[in-house]
Amino acid sequence: MPQASGSYITFGDVFEHAGALTNQNLARAPIAGQTVVFGVGPMQARIRASGAVWSNTEGVRQIVVSNATPVGEANTNSSNPGYQTVAAPKDTRPQPKVIAALGRAIARGEEIRAEDIVWLDAPSLAPRDALEDADFLIGKTARRELNAHMPLRAIDVIEKPAIRRNETVTLVYEASGIKLSLRGRALSDAPLGATVRVVNPQSKKILDAIVEGPGTARVVMSQVSAQFVNRNGTN
Repeated sequence: MPQASGSYITFGDVFEHAGALTNQNLARAPIAGQTVVFGVGPMQARIRASGAVWSNTEGVRQIVVSNATPVGEANTNSSNPGYQTVAAPKDTRPQPKVIAALGRAIARGEEIRAEDIVWLDAPSLAPRDALEDADFLIGKTARRELNAHMPLRAIDVIEKPAIRRNETVTLVYEASGIKLSLRGRALSDAPLGATVRVVNPQSKKILDAIVEGPGTARVVMSQVSAQFVNRNGTN
């Protein structure tokens, strides 16, 4: 566990090879026998503001700093300029395995935000495919109602739909310098880049289209060509 070397916690107390930031203060040191806990996000923000980068490739979730020295006794580290990044925290003990979960219940179709994520110690009965990566969840949509503080799997979420079921969709067809558009009704939710089935309310024909943006999809060319052939009575 990192320890404060004086009245203030410095970058050098927390990080190895902190370079020019070694003696820069982070916060007041805790009193002897107590600790201060830094979240990763706020720590990364402090580092960026100081002109350096900590990518946290080690997956550290929090940094705990203690002060085992008598109050008022200081011992500053020497500066070592020239480093472009901040290295890993000094405490390299393995972190307990945790899984991502939700801090509140999420309704079906609701988007998951960063503030909805909490961490749980991996319970022994958690599914083997329980998610450990919060980034996978953020921005996704709940496939079903999800309870708080329960292990989550990839099948519980889907990409945020760009088109919703029963939504009016603009279908675009473009080929050989000709661009046509028609309106239809989506038969399912679909994210950007996915295929969605759309029904033409007048003809009742169903077309497959690739979602290009909110409410917009590009029709698979062969389908439109076949429809024009039929309309012209040549097939």
